[in-house]
Amino acid sequence: MVFQLTPGTEAPAEMNTWFPQFKAMWMAENTTNTLHNLLTLRGAQVRDALKWVDGINATITSYGKDIEVKFQSHHWPMWGHDRIIDYFEKQRDAYRYIHDQSVRLMNEGYVGTEIAEAVKLPPELAQYWPNRGYWGTVKHNTRAVYQRYLGWYDSNPSSLDPLPPTQAAKKYVEYMGGEAAILARAHADFDKGEYRWLAEALRQVVFANPGNKEARELLADTYEQLGYQAEAPSWRAEYLQGANELRNGVPNIRRMQSASPDVVRAMAPEMLFSYMAVRLNGPKAAGKHLVLNVVLTDVDQQYTLEVKHGVLNHFANATPRADATIKLSKAVLARLQQVGPTSIEQAIAAGELRIEGKQEVFGQLLGMLDTFPTWFNIVTPNPEPA
Repeated sequence: MVFQLTPGTEAPAEMNTWFPQFKAMWMAENTTNTLHNLLTLRGAQVRDALKWVDGINATITSYGKDIEVKFQSHHWPMWGHDRIIDYFEKQRDAYRYIHDQSVRLMNEGYVGTEIAEAVKLPPELAQYWPNRGYWGTVKHNTRAVYQRYLGWYDSNPSSLDPLPPTQAAKKYVEYMGGEAAILARAHADFDKGEYRWLAEALRQVVFANPGNKEARELLADTYEQLGYQAEAPSWRAEYLQGANELRNGVPNIRRMQSASPDVVRAMAPEMLFSYMAVRLNGPKAAGKHLVLNVVLTDVDQQYTLEVKHGVLNHFANATPRADATIKLSKAVLARLQQVGPTSIEQAIAAGELRIEGKQEVFGQLLGMLDTFPTWFNIVTPNPEPA
């Protein structure tokens, strides 16, 4: 096996694998039988289209003369040298076209939504089956290129400090003549098939008044129609899940535990402390100063945790200025930070935790950590952040 490193393409760490005895190339996810994502709809850092292009090019130049079989982690394999090279070139050029045309239009002053509407693959790329948008799409990949280079701000001052969705929605509804007037126009536009505009207009009514059942039902019908018309299953799922939330609310399913013992064992202590830091509720922590030594008995490591200025920092080694010292295993710490301060006494009684100094300090720290919900509103308003 010969490994072709392609970091920063579909993933931060990725590689293709050449099997010379079979004349076969494993492409990981650098090529698939659909257009891939430069930015996933679930959310992630934007991928580098040019590195992706370079990775495919390197495959062609380094191994292309010998390839007879191509396969990858998703979809079916491909046989035949000429067919595979044609496939590589068309996948490569689809990403290159999306990147270059997006950057061209950015430099002509167009913003992400305008670029997404304008860029279309040329027929020789668009009509090639593996370039169809069954996972990634040209539209959201162009917006990914814009986001990678220019970020969220489009330089229009009205975008600099907009009202949050609920506040803005109430003003939109007021300016548009009220909920009844909007709904009357919306029903007419629904009959005309103007679903993209309806999604914009009706979301204002729902965010202004989430109890308006007529608006929720009509917006759900709108998302449903958009989902039926979407070529990409990823888009279809987004639309239909939005319709489901409007009709049925957020699922009431018990919280899933993602921190399994295996995950905890593989997690460095620094990662665990960083996870605790992003869970720290800054407004609750403001004005407090706590210093806690943590002795991890199973890995024989010591750390200092300090809450100050509304943030949680961690440092290697213990400090003599700590308010308290806790001694426990990494797995017990992972469990306690997830369950909260009510579990401290049980852990002490079970011999899993020893505290020297002010016992209440550890409880205060755990009490300032938010528990993230598995499910939350997306197409309906969330409560104000605490």
